[in-house]
Amino acid sequence: MTRINTKLERARPLKYQLSEKLKPKIMKNLYKLKDSQSPYKKMSIKHDMTREEREKDRALRTEASELRKENQNFRYVVRGLPWERQIVKLRIRKKEEAD
Repeated sequence: MTRINTKLERARPLKYQLSEKLKPKIMKNLYKLKDSQSPYKKMSIKHDMTREEREKDRALRTEASELRKENQNFRYVVRGLPWERQIVKLRIRKKEEAD
């Protein structure tokens, strides 16, 4: 565990490395912090991707962009947890014109 930034008057961020087994469990249950009444309510946890993970994510987003250009009737977006990212096909809703 290391502190990020120099001393500030507000809380300083921490960088903490989690095990491969513990990380998915924590990341999937983060929504519970927001609804809690504890001092942890204001705490936020974010996933830090490795260079390899960022490259895979970039490749998925590029592929989704190419699929979008080929088929204008659907939107293709990259969704999911950072270690389970996948391309999802979404239907485009057309606004109904009022008479």
